[in-house]
Amino acid sequence: MGAARPRLLAGESSRQANGAGLAWSCGAGRSEKGRTWLCGFAWGMYDRVPLPRWSSGRLTRLGDAAHPMLPHLGQGVNQALEDAVALATLLGASTSPAGVPRALAAYEGLRRDRTARVQLGSRRQGAGWDSSGRQLIDRRWIYEYDAWAEAVALT
Repeated sequence: MGAARPRLLAGESSRQANGAGLAWSCGAGRSEKGRTWLCGFAWGMYDRVPLPRWSSGRLTRLGDAAHPMLPHLGQGVNQALEDAVALATLLGASTSPAGVPRALAAYEGLRRDRTARVQLGSRRQGAGWDSSGRQLIDRRWIYEYDAWAEAVALT
């Protein structure tokens, strides 16, 4: 016996029923015993173009709030950790509250180009995997980066 088909409210699509980017995908298929419903859960993967600015005064973004990326380079949490190391190092070197905006500007200047490169690289890598199944880009530059050393160089 096949899986039960999900029920939707009148006029509701499966994407609306399950929230942003989430959907049941169902279709009729043939099994050895005849017709059955084949259902699976699917979800969207989203990123966005790199932001031109992360900080304003004494506020800043880090991790996915600053640079959401697709999973094709496996770098989402790694970039957030690099952000945290750089931010902690630069804020720790600040000698007074008045230095916080300067530290945040240095953090953004240090991290924005790198994370944008990883974001766009992940997008490119995904396009390659999805269409050809082969690795497209050299990833050594990602793994050889030292966020702490880069931040210390700015202090």
